Amino acid sequence: MKTKPRLRLFRFNLVEIIIALSVVIIGIISIMGIFPVGFNASRDAIADSYSGDAADHMLHVITALLKDDWSVITNDDIPNAPPDVSDGSGDISGWTLISGTDNLYWKNYPPASGEKVYRIRQATTTTGLGAVVDFDAMIRVWKSPTDAWEYNSVDGWVKHADTTFKKRVQLNIEISYPAAVTFSGREKTYFVMEVSKDQ
Repeated sequence: MKTKPRLRLFRFNLVEIIIALSVVIIGIISIMGIFPVGFNASRDAIADSYSGDAADHMLHVITALLKDDWSVITNDDIPNAPPDVSDGSGDISGWTLISGTDNLYWKNYPPASGEKVYRIRQATTTTGLGAVVDFDAMIRVWKSPTDAWEYNSVDGWVKHADTTFKKRVQLNIEISYPAAVTFSGREKTYFVMEVSKDQ
């Protein structure tokens, strides 16, 4: 008489289950560790985009101002060196909104210096939750002399440094963000644009 072969069941023991769970948990923790890196990279990319837009906006505001009244450069409304923006605050009170804009402010900073510092604050209004600040940056603007080649009939082409800003100026802009932290802790981007006086 033939006997039927018996099926042998293989079961996992407790040690094997613990090892398998450990591998799964380590994998999940590793994947979750990637999320903050991705969020930070996304936040930094958005801030870089905002800073470029803010600099472009600020340069065009100042250029339009210079086209209307070139004396803004020559009467020292724009300083020759970067103004001090060493401390930080998220508080927007005390800042004056620039007319014609909805997110660009100015302030004498520090108040005793008389030098204007600008601030751009991009906020999203969410119903019931108030304003969510997406980007808040301090903007320093200062001027530098520029060199240009000018032609005259006696000397031909001559390199001329316009240190008195009679014909042209180099506008320097530094955007540092977020404005709520001290200057040393902020990300900084720099932009330069040369503006010539209309003849």
